[in-house]
Amino acid sequence: MGQKGRPIHLGAGVMPASFKVLHDPVKNYETIIADFGECAIGRVAPIDLGFWWIILLCAYTKSTGDTSLAELPECQRGIRLILTLCLSEAFDTFPTLLCADGCCMIDRRMGVYEYPIEIQALFFMALRCALYLLKNDDEGKECADRISKRLHALSYHMRSFFWLDIKQLNDIYRYKTE
Repeated sequence: MGQKGRPIHLGAGVMPASFKVLHDPVKNYETIIADFGECAIGRVAPIDLGFWWIILLCAYTKSTGDTSLAELPECQRGIRLILTLCLSEAFDTFPTLLCADGCCMIDRRMGVYEYPIEIQALFFMALRCALYLLKNDDEGKECADRISKRLHALSYHMRSFFWLDIKQLNDIYRYKTE
C-alpha cells in the first residue's frame, strides 16, 4: 500500500526483491508472495535486479551455447519490459539512470541515490547483454535501436563525467575555490 492506504501499481517489468513463503497449517498449503521492496528499508523496489537477470541470462546463454531459454517469448518479453522501464522518456536530461535512495540489491543500504556508478555500470552491461539476447524481429529491432542510442550517449557521459584522467584532474585542481 502506498500513501494513505492506496495500492501501489508497479510498472510492468519490475522484478521482486525477494519472496515470502506463507504456510497455512489448516489446509497444509504454502503460498509464495513476491516482495517488491515493501519489506526493505525505505520501501524501495530494487532498480538493479532486472539488470542482474539480463546479465545472468546472457552469461548462461554464452557459456552453454543454449539460446532456447533466452529465445522463449516470455524471456524476450521480460527483457523488453525491463528495458522499457529504464529507457522510458523522463524529465531527466542525463543518459544515466536516476536512482531512488536505497534502490540497490547489493546490500540495500541507504545513502545510495542519484547516479551511483555501480548502477550505471550494471545498466551499461545490461544494455549490452540485451543487444546480444534480443531477437531480430520487429519488437527486438525497435528495442535494439533505442538501446544503441542510449549506449552511445551513456558511454560518452560516463567517460566524460565518471572517469578521471590526468587532464581532468588538473582542471579540477585549477577550479577557483573560496
